[in-house]
Order: sequence, then structure tokens, then C-alpha cells
Amino acid sequence: MIHGLRAAHYTGHMTDLTDEFFEAALLAVKEQLEDLITTPKSERAPPDQFAKSLSALMKAQADTEAQYDAFRAKSFAKKHTRYEDMPPPTPEDEARFDAEFQKILSELFGEDED
Repeated sequence: MIHGLRAAHYTGHMTDLTDEFFEAALLAVKEQLEDLITTPKSERAPPDQFAKSLSALMKAQADTEAQYDAFRAKSFAKKHTRYEDMPPPTPEDEARFDAEFQKILSELFGEDED
């Protein structure tokens, strides 16, 4: 397994990363964790080795989840960099914008009338 900075270095150079890649990687780590945890105590490695394996798998899971979150954020940013690519505003956003716009207009034109 590749951990930490080396993992970030390798995944930083991969251009074919997809949601499926990260989901498969997370699934594999979770399966290994489940196998490790459900292994009967009589068949487990010595406690120190078990602890190291458990710690490594938990770190791998956390690192993969962090990389996946960063990938999704980067993908989302790429999709929504132009105004035309932005998703439509929610009705609440439109109402908030309209209220603020009307407030600004009334402040601008309300002062001129006095």
C-alpha cells in the first residue's frame, strides 16, 4: 500500500481518476478492514502487528476519502467555472437576491426623492 505524501504524489499525476476508481479503492479498503476485524482472535497476528495493520488500513481509508473529496471538489469547480455552467438558483436564492436588489434600489432612489 502507498500512504501519505507518496500517495498524494502518485494520485496527483493520474489523469484518469474517476468516481468509480475512488469507490472501488474505498470498497477494497473497507473489505480488508472488515476481514481484519472479523478474523477470530485465535487466527490473528500478534497484537502489535494487528494494531499496525489496523492503523494502516484506517489511514488508507481516511487518505482515500480525503483524496476523493478533493477530486470531487476539483471536478465540481471545473464544471461550474463559467456563468453558463452554473446550476440554476434555488427559489430561496432567487427570493433572497430579489429582496436585496429591491432594498438597494429603494436606498438609491429613495434618497434622491427626499
